[in-house]
Amino acid sequence: VEGAELHSTRLRFVPGPIAAGDFRADIGSAGSCGLVLQALLPALLSAEGPVTFEITGGTHNDASPPAPFLEHALLPILRRMGAEVELPDPHHAIITGPAQLRGADVEIGDLRAGASLILAALAAEGTTVIHGAHHVHRGYENIERKFVDLGARIERLAEGTTPASS
Repeated sequence: VEGAELHSTRLRFVPGPIAAGDFRADIGSAGSCGLVLQALLPALLSAEGPVTFEITGGTHNDASPPAPFLEHALLPILRRMGAEVELPDPHHAIITGPAQLRGADVEIGDLRAGASLILAALAAEGTTVIHGAHHVHRGYENIERKFVDLGARIERLAEGTTPASS
């Protein structure tokens, strides 16, 4: 990553393989453990092997997804898509990668979970239909266009319709 410094207005990412291993992040006294994990999960699912991730510091606050939300709302959907993820406690995740994610018909109920599911859907083999996408639209303006500009195949559907390329 280039440009990851204070006052930078531009970041440059050069993608590469995600290594397996044991990782630890200390996010200090501010920041949500659940948000950090939720942001990292889609990438860690493509790791070249098993990943154990420990998060220390941080908070579990009402405005961010707590570990039980991840365990009972997001992870069942990711598991249905083929992910192998366990949360033994609020500070640890065990990801068995690389996941062979499959497209699925899924329902989201949260802004950030929706963003994670979009990333998982883009990595999945086959078509994923995400219901409840209004949660994502209210937090990420023109998110489809941004991913399409990067080469993704995404279309916005009216509820009750089917994708053109199922």
